[in-house]
Amino acid sequence: MRIWAIANQKGGVGKTTSALCLARCLADLGQRVLLVDLDPHGSLSRAFGIAAEPPPQGTFDLFNGESIARVARATGQADIQLVAAQAAMATLERRSATQPGLGLALHRALIGADGDHDFALLDCPPTLSLLLVNALAACDRLLVPTQTDPLALHGLEGMLRTAAMVERSRGRALLRQILPTLYDRRTRTSS
Repeated sequence: MRIWAIANQKGGVGKTTSALCLARCLADLGQRVLLVDLDPHGSLSRAFGIAAEPPPQGTFDLFNGESIARVARATGQADIQLVAAQAAMATLERRSATQPGLGLALHRALIGADGDHDFALLDCPPTLSLLLVNALAACDRLLVPTQTDPLALHGLEGMLRTAAMVERSRGRALLRQILPTLYDRRTRTSS
């Protein structure tokens, strides 16, 4: 299974939309896709009509040792499954101080699901957090959606520094691709 993280430490740059579009394109090509919503706000989960209350089974459960096979759900779109976001994911930062090994929890869960999917797309939160570090530690490729204005490019620099830090820590290369989004040729800030 190929694991791609869609991440940027800046919000509003098109991460979730990019994950949705990429999943659909891959599924149209006959690939079995697993979407993992790592953002506690759950925009990707809401896009598939999954309510926040009552909390669905999902990503938080992976950090408690649950398997992807038990928490992944059908999306209504052929060849696309989803591991839904849960608000409880916001508590993981506190747990990481007292529970070693949480930095690789997602990696372990994805290894257990290898063979069930061709691609796993990780929709990351817009913050430098345990969830983002988990995604970068687990992925084969990093896609960084970014707007083309100066403030967004400043955020891009931070994301690339974080990726380099995780790459050094894991001891293997992390392929990176930058995906320009929300370009508006009518404005000077987009050039």
